[in-house]
Amino acid sequence: MDIKDDDYKVIFTENAEIELDNIYDYISKTLLSEDSAKGLMDKIEKSALRLEIFPELCSIAEGYIINGIQYRKLIVDNYILLYNVDEKNKKVNIIHAFYGRKNYLKDIGEN
Repeated sequence: MDIKDDDYKVIFTENAEIELDNIYDYISKTLLSEDSAKGLMDKIEKSALRLEIFPELCSIAEGYIINGIQYRKLIVDNYILLYNVDEKNKKVNIIHAFYGRKNYLKDIGEN
């Protein structure tokens, strides 16, 4: 996908990258399905890159606001990526990645 001047840049925070690594390790090592883990990571990457063009594509993560910043949730299969849109700098910041059945408000701290 070619990035145009009016596109946003998608950034995975260090925390999100660690969480994605943990998801990959769990699926590939614990569930013994490396192909599934690779497929999921590809799907997550492709879905996240769609945010370059459509940063507000996903629904708002109700109840999750930090310092007045509203977050959105990108759902890919059974996983959720929380992100915010930085309009001024044209960035999409992906801050968390986790299994969808987790209570993200409880586990990351309700704000």
